[in-house]
Amino acid sequence: MERVVNCNTLPRSSDNIKIKDQEIFKIKLALSSLTNSVILCPMVANLYTQSPTDDETWTYFKRGVPGIILNHNIERVVTSVQLCLADPDSGFAIWRETLQNSSEYKATQKNFHTFKMTSNNNCMAGIRFPLDEGANIFLRDVIGNIPKITHETHNLEISVQKSKTSRKGSSFIKKKISKDEISKPCMFTHVTSTTVMNKTHDTTKKARSLKAKLTGKSNKYSGSGSSLDHPDADPAQEVTSRRSVIVNEH
Repeated sequence: MERVVNCNTLPRSSDNIKIKDQEIFKIKLALSSLTNSVILCPMVANLYTQSPTDDETWTYFKRGVPGIILNHNIERVVTSVQLCLADPDSGFAIWRETLQNSSEYKATQKNFHTFKMTSNNNCMAGIRFPLDEGANIFLRDVIGNIPKITHETHNLEISVQKSKTSRKGSSFIKKKISKDEISKPCMFTHVTSTTVMNKTHDTTKKARSLKAKLTGKSNKYSGSGSSLDHPDADPAQEVTSRRSVIVNEH
């Protein structure tokens, strides 16, 4: 570990100060996605951390290409910002830290930026850039993209949190729906089978026809009153047969 007492004595990166276009492309390809964009400072810088109990001593922590990852919503509005250091060889991030207004990102020197690490109990950290010009451009990119929390946004976040809390604490009573509350079907006709209906219609028609025939016979053949008469007997035939018997006897 490298320890220094004053930030003015922090060494600048002397070797591999600027990175190549191929390395920039590799880093952006590894860190970019459909929901974010990446801004890089095209040089290698050193990251130092400070102990919470010692505000004068800086300790070397990481070395890589500084960059910020801008996460945005569907409307392309930046919702969060991450500060990162990327490995120029692999392209992947070797360190990340979410930046907020409370991070107090600023330039204490032209080539030295400090901020609070919210992930490490607000311990101070600092990035030493090899060139002042590159550090100044990167400072504008960081400050210009950190989401600003306005008074309206703060009140909206508080109201959303209260709404979530009230929903968790409240109990919803489920009301049982009665049959009267359910709407009846409109223009509804229940059909089981067209074949069954046709057969039923034919059977009914035949039954009516048979009844009509039977009714007609009973009216036509009322019977002679004799014990020989059958309900379906033809009285005219009976009379004829009796007369023929009498003729034969003579």
